[in-house]
Amino acid sequence: MGDQVYQTSTSEYTDGRWNEGFEFSVTYHAQLFDTIQLDVYDSYKLLPDRHVGRAEIRLIQLHGMPDTFTNYYEIWDKKLTSGASSHAARKTSNKTNVGALHAKICYHFQQLHQIIDDPSCDELISDDATTTTTTATTSPSPAPVDQQSKDEQRFMRHLQRDRDASSINFCKYESNVEEDGPPVSGDDGEEDVHGQQSSPDDSDASDSLDPLLYAVRRTSLKSDSAATPLHQPTSTSLFSSWFSGSAAPAPPVDKSTATGNIQQAQRDLSAYSSLEALGNDDEDSLKTFPLLDKIGAWTMGKETNQCFRAIIKLLLAIGQGYELSPLQIWTGLTVVEKFYQELPRDRTWDVVTDLNELQLVAHLWRFSMAAYGWKGLNFIGKGNGYLSDAVRSHSDTLSIMEHLALPKENLLAYEFRGEAFRPSYFVARDQATNSIVLSIRGTMSVLDAMTDLVCDYEPWKGGLVHKGMKASALWFFHHVGPKLIAYTNAHATSALYIVGHSLGAATAAILTIMLLDYMDEFKKGKSGDFTLQCIGYAPACGLSLNLSEKYKDHIQSIVFGDDIVSKLCYGTVMDVKQMLIAGSEAARHLDMGELWWAGDPTSDDWKQAFKEVAECRQRCLESNENPKLFIAGKVYQFWLDPIPNNETRVIVERTTPEKVSREIILKKSTIFDHLPNVFDLSIFKAMETVSLPDSDTSLPTKTEPDSDENFLLATDDLEKTARTDASKV
Repeated sequence: MGDQVYQTSTSEYTDGRWNEGFEFSVTYHAQLFDTIQLDVYDSYKLLPDRHVGRAEIRLIQLHGMPDTFTNYYEIWDKKLTSGASSHAARKTSNKTNVGALHAKICYHFQQLHQIIDDPSCDELISDDATTTTTTATTSPSPAPVDQQSKDEQRFMRHLQRDRDASSINFCKYESNVEEDGPPVSGDDGEEDVHGQQSSPDDSDASDSLDPLLYAVRRTSLKSDSAATPLHQPTSTSLFSSWFSGSAAPAPPVDKSTATGNIQQAQRDLSAYSSLEALGNDDEDSLKTFPLLDKIGAWTMGKETNQCFRAIIKLLLAIGQGYELSPLQIWTGLTVVEKFYQELPRDRTWDVVTDLNELQLVAHLWRFSMAAYGWKGLNFIGKGNGYLSDAVRSHSDTLSIMEHLALPKENLLAYEFRGEAFRPSYFVARDQATNSIVLSIRGTMSVLDAMTDLVCDYEPWKGGLVHKGMKASALWFFHHVGPKLIAYTNAHATSALYIVGHSLGAATAAILTIMLLDYMDEFKKGKSGDFTLQCIGYAPACGLSLNLSEKYKDHIQSIVFGDDIVSKLCYGTVMDVKQMLIAGSEAARHLDMGELWWAGDPTSDDWKQAFKEVAECRQRCLESNENPKLFIAGKVYQFWLDPIPNNETRVIVERTTPEKVSREIILKKSTIFDHLPNVFDLSIFKAMETVSLPDSDTSLPTKTEPDSDENFLLATDDLEKTARTDASKV
């Protein structure tokens, strides 16, 4: 099962009688998706062992079974197992099984409503092969820990620390920038209560680069903050993101009380890392690949290595038992891609016609894109040129201020360096909306991709959540969340907007749900209402459907076309596996000429192939045997919808997370739909469509592009048109 592999001794009896047992560690995610494979071999002394057959036990099918039971599991030829044949092929096969295993299983099925949100609460499954049978004993579960209560206490200590401080003054980080000199200090040289030199008054606009001449310090999670004097740089004075901004002075406080709060917060942050969110288990090694495990331990940090292990285990579980050859995978992909090209999209046609509904989305998109720094802004054509921005110092921060026309005192915080579960971000004060904006960058590095790939499901708040993205959101919750409350209180803003693209959007949605429990803290000192809103652009799937709908009043997701990232989760990948198997089986109706060159999709051969793929797709959608995660909240979907006098028209439809995220559409255009430059241009054209008086958005054409090639040509025309219009403006 996944990376857990066991082998019995060779039986002396023809009917087995091994009387040997195996114990498997099972997470809730493994219970949803994993399968125990029992392979039977004939042993030979000189020749390789002959594979007799395979019995499979899908863990989710243990639901409703007693904690201890015995059962017979049929042994099938490997070509008829779930990793080599579709459900329809197995159902219509005339072949019989080659025997059965009599297994005794001891397992307590994990119910979602009974699981506490604590990574240490994983149960154990025990499965023993005995003669044709398996026996097992379960290990006692660890005592549950109220992790949520610990998180709340830690959060409130950090919030009290920031409120006790006379100002919110921190250093800031930017990647690949060396020290420019000593920290900038005020005229009096007074240190703040965090042990850092106070920043100067940023009100002097004549020297706009002064706030950027900061000292870059490297974090050390191994430092002992409790044993370090307060005036020395501690692990708290080195935590990830250092904020600097001019805040309103706080009332005088008792310095001894403030110091006590700060020292406690220092100990909290020093002890916390993303390993806590992952379930820090030093014994959780790669049993199947011990050499790879050792190399990871020698060459990576502890956090990165833990993330690396989790990814390898998931990849092993996904590929377990997959018996298709590369040629079969290619033929299956060709048939399935052709199938989706001919399949009409499931659209709502509930078109947005009110410009006010899109204005905030368009405004905050600029903040979301700015989180990519100078590289991302140049990618969409909004920078000063790759060479010009690459050679200047502090290019990321300067690019943000230039792109947003942001005064230097309103760029409150930023961090442009990548670590696992810690994407780059910045915090700014937006005077146009009287709000604080936290913008979280999407995937832009290998470490960001590692966060995406830790994609197992974890129970949370009565639903399921993407484990890697939750770990990232927890880091923001502990390290940035208290600062956000302090900033909104200090600047008397009426809203906090959390925005992001791709990975950043999913992280922002989960973080928003966490912060909603502290709305009373955001509202302190305010007479009017306070808005906490997340707007995610091209978000990744991070929440189960019940959580997505529960928080739709506080989260909006913006999607373009068939964006693959907004459909990608572990469950849809498992469905794609089944679709590829069905496609490879359906290819038997076609000759190589029809596969290699464009065949007529209306021919009888292609119709028969499409029929078999459609049956597999329908079963995947209706059976829900592979649970899925969804994008969050209220969803707006952008579509390229050309009309005779406007070939690059883009319309916006209101839709639902279920319609967007229930399946992956295997087409070439799905990758292009996720790119930031396409998104940037689509927002521009959508606003134009809604605002022009002669545009008829109430009558969409209800047509699809004839092919991916036509779609890409239309997208190219869209880009050229938008750039021309922008240059005129």
